[in-house]
Amino acid sequence: MAVVTDGMEGGASISRLITETLLNSYNRQVSFEPGDFLYLTAEISEFALENYIKQTGINVGSTLVTFIVENSQMNYVSVGDSHIYLMRNNTLTLLNKEHSLGALFKEKAERGEVAPMETYTNPKRNFLTAYIGMGSFQIVDRNTNPIILKGGTRFCFALMAFTMIWEMMR
Repeated sequence: MAVVTDGMEGGASISRLITETLLNSYNRQVSFEPGDFLYLTAEISEFALENYIKQTGINVGSTLVTFIVENSQMNYVSVGDSHIYLMRNNTLTLLNKEHSLGALFKEKAERGEVAPMETYTNPKRNFLTAYIGMGSFQIVDRNTNPIILKGGTRFCFALMAFTMIWEMMR
């Protein structure tokens, strides 16, 4: 299992809370379906952060990308604007959707609903449309079918100021 969080407003402690919630849930599991487990634990993280917000009165949040590799199959869940890329056969593929106004503007531009430059010039383009701590758990990206992995498969998690590369070795 891998977890990457990017906390806002007190980021380190928020990221730690979400990461520990996910990893503690993972360590307590005996048998689970990885995709359902990831969704459920991301939802549990939302509740844990909502409880933190109620206790402290501090409005906080975090992006989340997490995945589990089991039996050469990968399942993921993401909330926010962090990216998960898969590299296979020298081809880089974005697996998840970005939850930001910029991504929304891009979709609208592709449908002809807004000018294409809106994606790049709107001052609110970096605002998140979903994150852990938002108060609802409606916009979540996940794969419905496991991704079959082969030796040499690489993943890259891209955040604003951080990139982590994880290589599956077989």
